[in-house]
Amino acid sequence: LVNNAGIAQGGQIEAIDAALWQKVMDNNVLSQFLCLQAVVPSMKAKRSGKIINISSVAGRDKSLVLGAPYSTSKAAVIRLTRHCAAELAPFGINVNCLCPSQHWTPMLKNVLTSEMQTKLEAKLPIGYIANAKQMADVILFLASEEASYMVGSMVDVNGGL
Repeated sequence: LVNNAGIAQGGQIEAIDAALWQKVMDNNVLSQFLCLQAVVPSMKAKRSGKIINISSVAGRDKSLVLGAPYSTSKAAVIRLTRHCAAELAPFGINVNCLCPSQHWTPMLKNVLTSEMQTKLEAKLPIGYIANAKQMADVILFLASEEASYMVGSMVDVNGGL
């Protein structure tokens, strides 16, 4: 399972209402939990499986682009990963988490202005925004047998951020 859900909504604390907060939590956290629930019984029965939850660099610290709902939801994905990793490892199920920085997706293109892009690239030690393939390569590794001893790991793919 590559558990990848996320919506890019946020704003200043005083401008965020409860409905927006709940929408972000439902999409970014609850949806991943429900997908986990759906696959775990069959993985337990087979005594094997790979689950890669997608969080964000924002879940490790804060978002450079979005607000508190996004960062908080992605931090929750990290905690969900750690819990599930410990619970499911005895059944041969590896649960790990990718924490990417911004990379070119339709979601990013919808929120990133050219001014924001310039500022973001200046903060990235590598100097540019990643492409989706750079994230997919790490996901493929985590789904492979080469990652068989990784359990509960948070893998940062962030250009040095």
